Amino acid sequence: MELHKNNATNRKDNEPKESQSMKRKSHGLKTNNADTETSAGAGTSYETKVEAILPPIQVSASPKVATFERISNYDDGDCQAQILDAILYFICADHRPLNIVQCKGFKYLMKKLVPLYKIPNKTAIKRRLDIKYDTVAQIFKQKLNEASHVTITLDTWSEVGSSKSFLGVTYQINLGTSEDEIKKLILDANIKWNSTIYMIERFLEISNVIEKVLFTNDKVVFSNPEMPTADELKTLKEILDLLKPLEFVAQECSTENYIKVSKIIPLIKCTILEYQNTLNTKLTMALSANLKVTILAELEKWFGQIEFDNLISIATILDPRFKTVHFWNEKALANATCLLRDMINKLSSSFDELDVNSQEVTNYNLWIHHKFLTYKEGGTPPKDELSSYLASPLVSLKDDPLKTWESMKMLYPTLYILATKYLSIVATSIPAERLFSKTGIAAVQSRNRLAGKRLNKLLFLNSVNQEYWF
Repeated sequence: MELHKNNATNRKDNEPKESQSMKRKSHGLKTNNADTETSAGAGTSYETKVEAILPPIQVSASPKVATFERISNYDDGDCQAQILDAILYFICADHRPLNIVQCKGFKYLMKKLVPLYKIPNKTAIKRRLDIKYDTVAQIFKQKLNEASHVTITLDTWSEVGSSKSFLGVTYQINLGTSEDEIKKLILDANIKWNSTIYMIERFLEISNVIEKVLFTNDKVVFSNPEMPTADELKTLKEILDLLKPLEFVAQECSTENYIKVSKIIPLIKCTILEYQNTLNTKLTMALSANLKVTILAELEKWFGQIEFDNLISIATILDPRFKTVHFWNEKALANATCLLRDMINKLSSSFDELDVNSQEVTNYNLWIHHKFLTYKEGGTPPKDELSSYLASPLVSLKDDPLKTWESMKMLYPTLYILATKYLSIVATSIPAERLFSKTGIAAVQSRNRLAGKRLNKLLFLNSVNQEYWF
């Protein structure tokens, strides 16, 4: 009523006279039956007119109404499929059991997020898993068919406590601390040899603090452990220096990106040079000196003849970052170079003239003349592909050798074919070992009835990037 009164007052001058007269009669009436009816009729007419004059009032939807409007979208088929794919991605990416959709906590979470969404049962999840696997697997099958060279690593693994055994297959396709940080002691682990390095390094880093704590704390019930002597601390420092090259090689070989086999000979040579030259004058303690002799003996035992491995040697020569720089044995280098020339001659003789011409038209590149002129300016005219390639300067260690070869394939077309083949070989079996680490996580006690075929699909979908999911 207050709203009507105020609006009626503000628009008093604009009202018709008949309406104003009726309003005055309405306020001055006595309580008799006839007047009451007249008053009611006039009042009803007036209220109707005021409501017609007032603009409509927009009432904002309550949070519950907005929620139901948002939730109603989940009835859409695309949205249902997206949520189902998100659930399946959660299961595969985090190694969750398929029956997690039946767990109380998961149901409560889904009810809070999407109250009207009907959670699929275990059978529906399996059915969606099979469909998603077939879809993504088809994409990678196509990539395998298009790849010119594929590197495969194999490993076997047996599940503890059961008779199940697995064969792991991984493949590589060439597609082209602040000052305020709190530092704690690190303990070594038997299964990780490099943890000893981190333990020694951290102890030496905070040894002064440890010494102050041990000698100033008088409230310790038991006797304080003895601090290492000055000679023992010096021995630890020298041992740490001796282990750092090995730790560097381990980290280089354990990177997430696959390390190419062409990197093995350069890493070994740099490691040996580090022990022979840099660390030769730093050792003064007997224990560290004996450790150095042992390390060099083991390197010679395991890698002394590695240059005679033709596969590794040819890959190293074809790597534009290294070529022949890291070869010590001239006989091994001569054998690898001779084999490489034979392969070049065989490939060159097998090229059909028509195929070569069509390839030149397809991969037309005018800058090839610039590259030839560059070698002539340097005083090294290109006699053949291999000689010209070996005479060219090395590229940076940060460069990807396969991408570098993409830029050189017009200049060395035959070597390019061999390079893409040999540089696709990985140096370690770490990809397969990582696969079985994931298998151990996936085949836990809560998933002990998981069939091998289903486990294969889960591990495959876990390994692919998110772009293939959604």
